[in-house]
Amino acid sequence: MRSIKFRAWHLGQRRWFEIESLILSSIGTIAFVVEPPTGSPQQTLWKPMEDVVVMSFTGLLDRKGKEIYEGDILTDFEGYERWEVKWDQEDAGFIFSPRDGNYVDWLSISDNVILVLGNKWESPELLK
Repeated sequence: MRSIKFRAWHLGQRRWFEIESLILSSIGTIAFVVEPPTGSPQQTLWKPMEDVVVMSFTGLLDRKGKEIYEGDILTDFEGYERWEVKWDQEDAGFIFSPRDGNYVDWLSISDNVILVLGNKWESPELLK
């Protein structure tokens, strides 16, 4: 069974939050409990939902053991191909979306071949 995990990118602060738990309010805010530096208590942060992008862990690891999240940019073994990891609402699953727009099913690519290059928030130039 895959782990249910999330991470959040704050658009204004341009930084990541590793999320321990999420709370969505009816007034358009999101709260997440973040893991602080060692020795500090956990913190609950409330942010306007339009300021934060929450991404889900796919349950997959790249060839170096790095967790693959929605919004990550992947490459193949030779570095020829690049894909963005996206959630496909119609198929209710994650897909690899290449630069040419023709998506690739997870099952058609072995996880011992793919590598996380970065993500679309910190390194959007990787999608060009």
